[in-house]
Amino acid sequence: MENHLNKDTNFWINKSEDQYKRQRYSEAILSANSAILLDEDSTNAWWFLALSYQELNDFYEALKALEKVNELAPEFANGWARYGEVLQSIGSNDKALEAFEKTIEIDNSHKTALVGLASIYIALNSSDHDDMDKEIHILTRLDDIQNWLSSNQLNRLGILYF
Repeated sequence: MENHLNKDTNFWINKSEDQYKRQRYSEAILSANSAILLDEDSTNAWWFLALSYQELNDFYEALKALEKVNELAPEFANGWARYGEVLQSIGSNDKALEAFEKTIEIDNSHKTALVGLASIYIALNSSDHDDMDKEIHILTRLDDIQNWLSSNQLNRLGILYF
């Protein structure tokens, strides 16, 4: 019975992934939900559910799915980074900051998290906030990884050093 369940779950996860890649997000959601009905602890099913909801700009459903992903796979850096992106999309920068910092704890070179952190720090637009050293570290780390900074990021780094 268990092997049959895993086989069916994997079928729906693979179908959801394929639909996601083909930008058929509503169908990917249906397939991911089918996998979740068979195995509610399937991280991959929750992952494709979250990605699809995010693509459809249904951020609250994406958040719920990403919370489950992070519960099931707490060391999955991409899960935390996506969670931060969605939080940032709905204007919850404090929580997004925490999610991106968690991502960096897991993978200190995670570009999405570094970009997210940099944009939040720039949005603070203050040279006297408590995390200036963190901001300098994030911007220099981002520059190391991608070998360039946007004009806003470069300008901000110059201001911080000044």
